[in-house]
Amino acid sequence: MLQRKLSKLNYAFMLLLLVGLFLVVPLYFTDGYAQIGEDKYNCFRAVVLSVLAVWLPFLLAWGVVSLVNSKNRKKIATTWHQISETDCFVFLFLLLNVINFTLSDDKQTLWRGEEGWYMGLAMQLILTAFYILVSRFWNKGIRSIWMLYLLMIISAGIFLLGTLNRFSIRPVEMTGASWGYISTLGNINWYCGFWTVVFPIGLYFFFTEENRKKSIIWYGYIIIGLLAGITQGSQSGILAFVGMFLMLFFLSFENKKKMERFWIVMTTFFGCCQVVRVIRNVFPDTYNLDDPTYYNIFHGRLTLTAFLISVVILIIFHLLVMRKNGPYQSFKPDKWKWLRNIIVGMTLLLLAAGFLILLIRVDHPEILSFLNGKEGTVLDDNWGSGRGSIWRETITMFHEMSFRNRIIGVGPDGYAGYMYGHYAGVGTIINRFGDLRLTNAHCEILTVLINQGLLGLFFYIGIWVSSIIRALQVIKENTEKTTFMAGIAILSMVAYFANNLVSFAQVLNIPYLFILLGIAEAYIRRSKNKLAKPENP
Repeated sequence: MLQRKLSKLNYAFMLLLLVGLFLVVPLYFTDGYAQIGEDKYNCFRAVVLSVLAVWLPFLLAWGVVSLVNSKNRKKIATTWHQISETDCFVFLFLLLNVINFTLSDDKQTLWRGEEGWYMGLAMQLILTAFYILVSRFWNKGIRSIWMLYLLMIISAGIFLLGTLNRFSIRPVEMTGASWGYISTLGNINWYCGFWTVVFPIGLYFFFTEENRKKSIIWYGYIIIGLLAGITQGSQSGILAFVGMFLMLFFLSFENKKKMERFWIVMTTFFGCCQVVRVIRNVFPDTYNLDDPTYYNIFHGRLTLTAFLISVVILIIFHLLVMRKNGPYQSFKPDKWKWLRNIIVGMTLLLLAAGFLILLIRVDHPEILSFLNGKEGTVLDDNWGSGRGSIWRETITMFHEMSFRNRIIGVGPDGYAGYMYGHYAGVGTIINRFGDLRLTNAHCEILTVLINQGLLGLFFYIGIWVSSIIRALQVIKENTEKTTFMAGIAILSMVAYFANNLVSFAQVLNIPYLFILLGIAEAYIRRSKNKLAKPENP
């Protein structure tokens, strides 16, 4: 009886923590955009520490009571094999960070992290705690689902405000407002990071929702979210769109309803691109983002042509497959998964080949010479607002590191400390970026490679790959509606890492991703019956 009451309290504290993270952190600011990054971290830390400080005694009491119970002791002793692959990778990654911290001479920096980013050991401990607590205490009750509904409501307001800001409409006055700072999140890279994790949640709700009225509500959400992604301004969002839509296409072969929803999403996306194009042409002075690459991709003839094609495909699919008495109403997309795999595989190969061509063209501009002079067609030092030079120097720095550092890294958030304190070629970075201090490689893979080394990169990739593979297995093997949580996590993970090929982890994206990782783990464990179902208070 006592154990059950303590379990209910733990569940309540988990919900309280999520309310703070989903409601307070995204909306909080003090003096507009001045120091908004610091504001977000300070708010995040205050929410986490205040809840955990009160929660910890009850959590410890629950653990003691569970151990005192003889049945639980026997169960714990015989269920070591029920620890998942994802659990192992999470714990190993944390252990590696702890070892790095212990061996470091600059423990103060590695504990808290670089100023403005704060991805040190403290954050790694918090992220691990999020994963453990959510994966063990989340349940399928309506109160849990309402946590995600709350995040969707808040994010819809944030995305709508960001889109209005892009057209110079500012319902909320913010000090330091400019094209590079929008909504209540600040810098467009931070805004885009939040969007890549949160928007896929609503997108997947629409993708799987069977109730007509709820589908209409979720469709309204994806229109707001798509407009936010199209207008936000960070070019990393282009990669997020590619990853998100490619995964949605992959999942659409489960049944014909999902396939129809996929084409609805694509038609809406291309339509939103053209709506923004029309508004820009009618009110040219209001749109405050002047980016030729963005315009050519989102607002040019490419998306107009794609819109017309997707409309035709959607109409044909509806008439032939979805309509009652349609000639192909018995069509089963799962029988065509072999074609899906070929299309997805070819797309990934083409993207990889495109990246390779950008790299080769640095020394061989005669390759695809018709691209000469066009921005972003050569992966030189200037590519991606200087990311090309950052990546080159990061790779050079990695080769110059000691064997130990190459294997286990320089420590959590230790990138800047090592670059400016030990890297012989730091003068090149200083000459290019001046007083701006690089705290990461603007590519999460390279950042982890420096901070946690080859071993840490293996563990880190293992976390997400193992979760995605296991979630896909759950979706394939289990028809329960609750497994849609696994799909949500997959979509957010793919969008996040596609975005972070040229971006970075920060307080407005990585904590939410670890929470989704925990939610996915809770459902995967339940669906596979590896552990008893979490108690439902």
